[in-house]
Amino acid sequence: MSKWTKRVIGAVGYLVMCWASYQLLGWLGILFLVGAGALGGVATIFINRKVRKDEQVAQFRNSRDPFNARDEGFHPEP
Repeated sequence: MSKWTKRVIGAVGYLVMCWASYQLLGWLGILFLVGAGALGGVATIFINRKVRKDEQVAQFRNSRDPFNARDEGFHPEP
C-alpha cells in the first residue's frame, strides 16, 4: 500500500474510533482518546531519544581505536 493510502485508512479509523467512543461515553470518550493520543505521542518522543542515545553508545563501544596497539583489530601498515 502507498503511504497516502495508509494515512487515509488511519484517519478514517481514528474518526470511527471517535464516533464509537462518542456513542458509548459521550464527549468524555473523545477526551479519553485525545488524552491517550497525546500521552502516546509524548512517550514515543522520549523512547526514540533513549533508543538513539543507546545506539550511539553501542556504536562508540564497537568502534576500534587506531591509536591503541593492544586493540584486537590493530594491524600496523608496513
